[in-house]
Amino acid sequence: MFLQNFSFSNKIGILSLMPLSGLILLSAVALHQQYTEQQAAQAVIALADYANYGSAVVHELQKERGASSLFLASSGKSFGQRLSDQQALTDKHIKAYASFVSSSQFSDDDGDSDADVVQALSQIDRQLSELVAVRNKIRHLRLEPKTAIAFYTELNGQILTLIAALPRLSRDARLATQLAAYASFLKLKERAGIERAVLSSTFANQGFLPGMYPKTLALVTAQDTYLDTFHSLAPPRYLAFLNTKQQQPAFTQAQNMRQQALQNNGQGPFTVAASDWFDTQTAKIDLLKSVEDFIAQDSLMTAERLERYSIYKLQLLGAFVAVIIGLSLLLFMQLRKDLLNQIGGEPVHVKGLANAVAAGRLHQADAQTNADSTGIVHALTLMTRRLLDVVKAISSSSAQIDSAAGEISGAAQSLSDSACQMAANIEQTGSALEQLTASVRQNQDNARLTRESVESAAKSASEVDHAVAETATAMAQIANKIQQIDEIAYQTNLLSLNASIEAARAGQSGAGFQVVASEVRKLAARSQATATEITTLATANVQLSQQARTLLTDMMPRIEQSNSLIQEVAEAGVQQAQGITQINEAITQVSSAIQHSAAASEQLAATAETLNQQSKVLVDQVSFFRID
Repeated sequence: MFLQNFSFSNKIGILSLMPLSGLILLSAVALHQQYTEQQAAQAVIALADYANYGSAVVHELQKERGASSLFLASSGKSFGQRLSDQQALTDKHIKAYASFVSSSQFSDDDGDSDADVVQALSQIDRQLSELVAVRNKIRHLRLEPKTAIAFYTELNGQILTLIAALPRLSRDARLATQLAAYASFLKLKERAGIERAVLSSTFANQGFLPGMYPKTLALVTAQDTYLDTFHSLAPPRYLAFLNTKQQQPAFTQAQNMRQQALQNNGQGPFTVAASDWFDTQTAKIDLLKSVEDFIAQDSLMTAERLERYSIYKLQLLGAFVAVIIGLSLLLFMQLRKDLLNQIGGEPVHVKGLANAVAAGRLHQADAQTNADSTGIVHALTLMTRRLLDVVKAISSSSAQIDSAAGEISGAAQSLSDSACQMAANIEQTGSALEQLTASVRQNQDNARLTRESVESAAKSASEVDHAVAETATAMAQIANKIQQIDEIAYQTNLLSLNASIEAARAGQSGAGFQVVASEVRKLAARSQATATEITTLATANVQLSQQARTLLTDMMPRIEQSNSLIQEVAEAGVQQAQGITQINEAITQVSSAIQHSAAASEQLAATAETLNQQSKVLVDQVSFFRID
């Protein structure tokens, strides 16, 4: 009974949700599984492409390892040029390998690459970066053959270990078996390369170095083991191709040379030249390389075929899921339509009610309602009646709003006009105050300048009074000095007179002295006359100085009084300027307030006009419904 609380649409949804959800879940699982298989096939293809470049580098490193072993074993006397040529060939393949790795998905930083693969690639890059230093030591004979062989073996082992990860990436059992056989064959070929390097140094030294004989036995055993594993895992076409290569003379010759090295527990003597063994074993490894390339190409083709098949199955499954979901949705829509058609009621009545309401004929819709109706018809009946009441209320309110909006619009317009007129008057008053302020400020500046002039005149008068007093004093002193000069002239005249008397007594011998005394008397007379004139002028100047001082003394109080009056006028001008400035600021504030009021009144008028227009629109819209 709890389903009665759900809506009709929810019930239909619940009815179709459970099977549709299960279908979507199963489809998602199947799509994810198929997508995983496709990604695995892509990973196998990517690593198979890597195997082509990596195995090529390993093949060249194997030859370089053997040439380095011979070069070190002969103390640099042989294989020097051949080693240089082989190193150049190795560098060429390493460059191609590095270019492939940098452009492959293994170098992506999006997190999709296998972390172990990325780590292995980093280790291989570090090993390859050390190759230059190892070659330099080999070239200068600063490395033991055993150490050189170990370095190349470790580097090749890193690459082969990464290639050996191919089987675990495949989800196809047959492809995984083929890839496992490919990995075993690569390990077989690597052991053959190590054997080439070990026996090269052995034949060059005419004996095994310490620890090399058991290492050779281990290498032979490992090759046999990997060959048996390859035979157990490889498909017949791989074995047939290998069998054709094993028929070549290089295999038999390499086997005979190996037997000669191992006979008598490796004691020799050896009749095999190191270069012959190197060339024969190299020819054998080249044949193994052709088998390796054949297997790699076949595995790559198989992986690409599986990828295409996975994509095909993914597309087919996706199309199947889309069709199923589409059919389910179509069934859901059809079921929903059928159920809605079977709700019951009177569809014609429902349609008439809906059309009447849509046409605005609420009174007709209310007249068509049936009190006994249920379901959708009952809901439409209640809706029509409620809508009729609402439209009546809106119609009455809209008429009142229209009338009020008209009154508000008129009042707002009148207020806006008054505010604008007041703002204009305030602006004129402000202009007049600004002119008055300018005049007061000019008067203030003039009073200040006048006060400064009077103060300067008073100061100058005081200085003149002081100068006149000093002049009178100086004149009195000059008069005293002139009186002294007059007395000196008088005494000089007496002395000259006495000298004349004495010269007269002397007679003829005092005649010259008489002349001098006469001239001195004349000069004394002239000095006394001049001193008398100067005394007269000094006395007159002293009297004039005293009169000027008396006049200045009388003027000083009047000048100081004028200065005080002008200072009071200046202070009054400052107070007037401050008062007018305050009045001007008040007028500015009033003007700003009136301008704001005018703007508000204009906005109110615009709002009222908009309200008036909207009320008319509301009346027009409500008039669409006919309620009587």
